[in-house]
Amino acid sequence: MNKKTIKPENALSRLADLCARSEQCSYEVSEKLKKWGISTTDSSRILKTLKEGRYIDDFRYAAAYAADKLRFSGWGKRKIALMLRAKRIPAEHIQHVISNIDPDEYLQQAVTLLKSRCHGTSILKSREETIKIVRFGMQRGFEYDILVKAIKAIEKHAQDS
Repeated sequence: MNKKTIKPENALSRLADLCARSEQCSYEVSEKLKKWGISTTDSSRILKTLKEGRYIDDFRYAAAYAADKLRFSGWGKRKIALMLRAKRIPAEHIQHVISNIDPDEYLQQAVTLLKSRCHGTSILKSREETIKIVRFGMQRGFEYDILVKAIKAIEKHAQDS
């Protein structure tokens, strides 16, 4: 099966349009260029042009990605950082974005995640249930200490009600 190749000029305009509509990182764009059959010299020229035009900014991408994954997917800091590393985002960008996550919003997201998992009932019915809930939260990328705080907040809310 033949892949349809795209001319470098067309690739630049298509990618500029894509990057204007949604955040893209350098790695995703370079992979798209490879898929389109663009040579490495043309790819590097296109990437440089897109970066100079501020169509691509890995730091801006990392910040948007982290905010979206926290709010909409319920991911914790660890999973967000892992996925950003998979997208070849520089470590200093990842560290800066992760450290700027609002702690109150982060804890609230952990509480919301755990409440959805335990269906609004008390978490600490048994030790096994608590372990399952904590394991679930850790799989979603939340740290153990945040999960403990979230469980305490849920328990306090359940006792107050």
